[in-house]
Amino acid sequence: MSRREALRKQNESLFRILSFVYDIFPLGPWTRSLQRKVIFIMRLRPDDAILDVGCGTGAALRMLLRRRHRGKLAGIDISPQMLRKARRKLGPDADLRLADAASLPFKAESFDAVMSTEAFHHFPEPGKAVQDMARVLKRGGRVYIADLNFYLPLFNWLWERFEPGCVRVYPREEMRRLLAQAGLKGIEQERIGLFIVLTRGEKA
Repeated sequence: MSRREALRKQNESLFRILSFVYDIFPLGPWTRSLQRKVIFIMRLRPDDAILDVGCGTGAALRMLLRRRHRGKLAGIDISPQMLRKARRKLGPDADLRLADAASLPFKAESFDAVMSTEAFHHFPEPGKAVQDMARVLKRGGRVYIADLNFYLPLFNWLWERFEPGCVRVYPREEMRRLLAQAGLKGIEQERIGLFIVLTRGEKA
């Protein structure tokens, strides 16, 4: 079994278990708080088409619906259990698909914005994931990736060793490089939580 397959199985197992508790304290409130910050920073237009990569139980997409967002909403996740909960929340109002972040099942230039919150460190093929996010993004659209980033490299290393399915906690410079390699421009970063850095870039 390849490392990629092993990591995928670990993550499928982890999120199958987490699906039972993902929406409750402390995970649920913390994740939703992070998603609210990202959505505020995105400053979306009402008709923007949005893709959530690693959408989990659909909390971010439901926030957009509650704000009367009119544009297309879509999400992907590798966990059938997470998607089952997301479908219960969102019904026919979002296009939810079981898929890998490195192989998004959407046509090129389909979305005005692609977001991913607290999931990127689980992606076995981070470079391919960012490249595919850029592929499905319309020109002038932006990618927003909010993910773990501790203040000290030692804490990043410890998290990588102890969280099942964690691929890497990426330093700021490595995240910038991944977006640049995918052809994204105007790359910016900011800390939006004690352990979270948001990296964003635009498709020229």
